[in-house]
Amino acid sequence: MRKDPKLSIITVTYNAKDVLKGTLDSISAQRFNDFELIVIDGGSTDGTLDIIRRNTDLISHYVSEKDNGIYDAMNKGLAMASGEYVTFLNAGDYYCDDKALFDIFNTTKKEKPTVIYGDINILHTDGRKTYLKALDLTLDTLLQYGTGVLCHQAMFVRRTKAPPYDCKYRFKAELNWYFDIVESDGFSAIHIPRPVVDYSLGGFGHKYFISNRKEWIHLVYTRYGLKTIYKSRTIIFILKNSINRYPVLSRPVRFYKRIRNIIKY
Repeated sequence: MRKDPKLSIITVTYNAKDVLKGTLDSISAQRFNDFELIVIDGGSTDGTLDIIRRNTDLISHYVSEKDNGIYDAMNKGLAMASGEYVTFLNAGDYYCDDKALFDIFNTTKKEKPTVIYGDINILHTDGRKTYLKALDLTLDTLLQYGTGVLCHQAMFVRRTKAPPYDCKYRFKAELNWYFDIVESDGFSAIHIPRPVVDYSLGGFGHKYFISNRKEWIHLVYTRYGLKTIYKSRTIIFILKNSINRYPVLSRPVRFYKRIRNIIKY
């Protein structure tokens, strides 16, 4: 009888021939091998499918067909998964070293939390690498910091506790997924303080920064109401985050502080 794997790695691709091989090499190099790899391709036309077919010794299952966006593709992967845990490592993502998965599951082999998660290395455009530690995974931290709490690619969720993504959200289906998970019955999480993935900035949500933040506020308002937006300081974090991205937004704040100091005197 076939034994289900410990982990299902789901990789979503679309016209990703330039980066997919690196992602597959990163998975193949892992010392931990109790996993299945599921590749969901969105009907690529650039040669991505050729790379997939050349790596069927590593890939357990794959489909190549048109989908309705990345979250629809990720839902297809979840439906095909059979592992005890599921994780996503999409084309262009990489594990930071060959012991990443081994350390995650060797450390937690006697426990079965809802979520196991680690940290990341941020890869900057100038070649620098910065270690970023994840925060505690709770509803309160998610409300205040959103997906900044932890990296999606460094997160491993019990398959039976992993709901489908709500595809009505273009940018924040991932955060909504986190909310669903932390509010599930018997939720528990273990944080492994070591980097799991090398993460490059500049993804979809980063490119559409303003729309991303608007949907973030809408999601929290829809699920938890206006009072929660205020009490959780969601708006404060988004404003600070926006100023970091667009320093020009700090000018009204600096002007207000100068006026306040003048009034004091």
